[in-house]
Amino acid sequence: MSGEGGDLGGRYARALHTALADEGDEGALSAAYDVGRDAVRAGLSVMDLAAIHNAALVDELRAGGERAADETARAAGVFFLESVSAYEMLARVLLRSSEAALLEQRHAALLRRLSGFLADASLAVDANASLDEVLQLVAEHSLEVVEADACSARLAPSDGDGDGREALALATAAAPDPGVPGRLAELYPDLRPDGGPLRLGADAVAERVPGADTAWLAAPFTALDGRVIGLLSLFSLGEDRAFSAVDEEVVVQLAQMASATFERMDLYRR
Repeated sequence: MSGEGGDLGGRYARALHTALADEGDEGALSAAYDVGRDAVRAGLSVMDLAAIHNAALVDELRAGGERAADETARAAGVFFLESVSAYEMLARVLLRSSEAALLEQRHAALLRRLSGFLADASLAVDANASLDEVLQLVAEHSLEVVEADACSARLAPSDGDGDGREALALATAAAPDPGVPGRLAELYPDLRPDGGPLRLGADAVAERVPGADTAWLAAPFTALDGRVIGLLSLFSLGEDRAFSAVDEEVVVQLAQMASATFERMDLYRR
């Protein structure tokens, strides 16, 4: 092993030798902990760390000394476990951080793509670009950004618009029971009189809508004056049905961007 791995091997061997010479030396165990962390940063695997340990242990056993071989192996095992525990701890932290960073990058890319489309001024003046098409686009893109089974994008009725408009997109064959999205949309004003986002687990949804078997995440479409003009809702029907705080933040951003588009479309058509 060369490079950083070789340097770590030398440090490990010296720290192990010190630990075996004085089994109660906390400094030596601390050195084992540091080597384990540095092995992660150097890109070494657990197998690499095990190889470093074996090489150092073989040297100690060849050197002999007053300590019996079984005692040396036992003390060296304690030292190795200290190093591995540090390795695994830091590796898990870095893995979670890496996964979170990749997820944030994916969300940002999708949001930029949707933002670019919704912000296109030509959309607001294109006679072929209806509110129904934009609602469908928002619903479909929501399922690309947030893991869910279905998404409903609703606009409340405006003057002469009858029952309002709704688009439904499905990510899987599963879908909420008919009527559940509408019933939840009716409950939203009472549950969130301030017009903020709403995140309920499946049990909380079932308490309010008997028979409903879905987690619910919602964010309002709002007018410039703050009025709630519609609702973006996502539904998760799987076994692991809870939406996260990150999901909520993303859906709020989507709803805000869509709200701005609905305002522009309305202004251009007045």
